[in-house]
Amino acid sequence: AGIYEGLAYWAGPFYLPTLQAIVRGGYNLGADGTLDDLWSALGFLGIGFALSIVVGMFFGILMGTSKLADYVLGPYVRALFVTSLVAVLPVLIIIFGFELPFRVAVVFLFSVFFIILNTATGVRNVDRELQAMGRAFVASRRKRIFAISIPSAAPFIISGIRLGLANAFSGMILAELWITRGL
Repeated sequence: AGIYEGLAYWAGPFYLPTLQAIVRGGYNLGADGTLDDLWSALGFLGIGFALSIVVGMFFGILMGTSKLADYVLGPYVRALFVTSLVAVLPVLIIIFGFELPFRVAVVFLFSVFFIILNTATGVRNVDRELQAMGRAFVASRRKRIFAISIPSAAPFIISGIRLGLANAFSGMILAELWITRGL
């Protein structure tokens, strides 16, 4: 703390704030209600992102294990993945209004497609020998999905969740901007 304080005085307040300025700034954030707004925003981020993980993994596993599901759902998922979701925000406002459902829907839409596509890709790329081994041991389709496909696709799933989380933060910020600006 002493070294930091010395560096802060040496660099100046423009480059590095002093510890006293940091504490004062934190107190001011709490006093004027900004921290309450931050916790509220993080709350709907958590709800929307948790929903996108559940829905994304479900549809990703479905699309990865079923060619019919990929044939039916794939074009829509891929089309929405490349669509500029900022352009969809006015439609979401008309549907949900400015309250919590709008914020959750924005976070959800910004993150779910990364999770769906990465999960589907991971499940589709499971080693064929592992699948054959599961069939040889007469494992049911459900057992092969939960014991072989999902664990094998875990790196893809985690990667999709990480990408989805980064975009969920973008969605959270955009939703807050649209709401606070009164558009």
